[in-house]
Amino acid sequence: DEMMLTYRSLFELQPIEQRGPYAFELGSYYLKQKNQKDAEKYLSESLKLKFNEDASNLYLGMVRFEMGKYREAEVNLIDAKREAKDDFKAIATFFLGMSQLKGGYTEGAMESFMEVLELSKGKPSLDGIQTTSKIILAPLSKSNWFINGTLISQYDSNVLSLPSSLSNANTATQRGAPKLMFAGGSGYSTAPASNWQKVISYRMSVNRNFNDATRALEFLMQNLTVFLNYKPLALTSGGIRADGGFNFKNQSDEAGDTQGSYTFHPYQYSLEAGPFIKTNFNRKWNVNLEWTGRPTHNLQDPNQSGWATDVRLSAMGTYQSNSFNPILSVFYEHSEPTSVELKARLIGASLSNQWKLGSLGNRILSSGFDFLSSTYPSSVALRSDQSYSFRMGYGMPMTGKINLMSDASYTSNVSSVPTSYSFTRWLGSMGMGWQF
Repeated sequence: DEMMLTYRSLFELQPIEQRGPYAFELGSYYLKQKNQKDAEKYLSESLKLKFNEDASNLYLGMVRFEMGKYREAEVNLIDAKREAKDDFKAIATFFLGMSQLKGGYTEGAMESFMEVLELSKGKPSLDGIQTTSKIILAPLSKSNWFINGTLISQYDSNVLSLPSSLSNANTATQRGAPKLMFAGGSGYSTAPASNWQKVISYRMSVNRNFNDATRALEFLMQNLTVFLNYKPLALTSGGIRADGGFNFKNQSDEAGDTQGSYTFHPYQYSLEAGPFIKTNFNRKWNVNLEWTGRPTHNLQDPNQSGWATDVRLSAMGTYQSNSFNPILSVFYEHSEPTSVELKARLIGASLSNQWKLGSLGNRILSSGFDFLSSTYPSSVALRSDQSYSFRMGYGMPMTGKINLMSDASYTSNVSSVPTSYSFTRWLGSMGMGWQF
């Protein structure tokens, strides 16, 4: 091309500080010719000389996207988006989303494509990028119903006398039992691509203990949960969660008769609600902060009734790795039940990791460690406990909708009142889960 030869000659003849316009024209030409190597060279020179910076960043970002240099492309496209206006800004945002998507940064990509839809609204010249953005977001623009369930066989060396009460060491019974457990849930979710996403779900679980001495430690637990989430695809979003629980406990129809018939009776109801905020930090962590208040009313043991409040901070690694997928959490709970002996202050921490095995990465090996420190400042003995738990798990798909799973855990609770509250507990389970 004669014109390009002229531009190259002029580029070489000019003093370095005056080469910007020629570098930009050469870079733009090679971009159209799909000569990515020369396009990157001259557009980088144009940008270095601060000539037409918004366009130089945009074109250089497009070139590097085509070259597969997604992280470098993001840097240029973020700068282009910041400096550009009108159509240029929409195009820069679109290619930023594509670079983020190809680079594995899904959270950022979804936010970029949502912004493209706003920037391109009512602009026929941008129909192409608007249509592509809609196609990418299409699966996230639909409401859906969901249903799932698990069936697990388990051996518990130390059955708890209260459901979901790992934080209450006084609930260990020192009785073991084989168990069969079923849990299921269903719900409805509005489109996550909308400004406000609503999720309503119902969950239930029931356990059957195959030890007559622990039949009265069987529970039917039910929860209705409502999430209201503002812009869930944004890098930073928040909302409100409310969870209502209504639980039943199995009881002998004849007092003291462990061999006779049993019937589930209403046991406890509660309401837990509070705000949450979540964000993606430095592309590597999804961080969630949540505060909740929880009044509880126990229909059979008034000492367990009362209220509690807790704050929980969690972080999940998003490293796109087969071997490093950590989850960390810390929490504080202030519990004020009716019984003075049970008033507690709890501080806990959890650390776990997942390994993705197999050629498809769909076999998951996990391990974790949990720590819980509990103090009972109003108890007669000024009781304090430290609980340590180790766990391992493995899951693999059997079909597209059904997974097989197994796990094992060991818990040790060390109490300042050891004869009454120290205990150890082993759990081992195998089962299957399904979702539709």
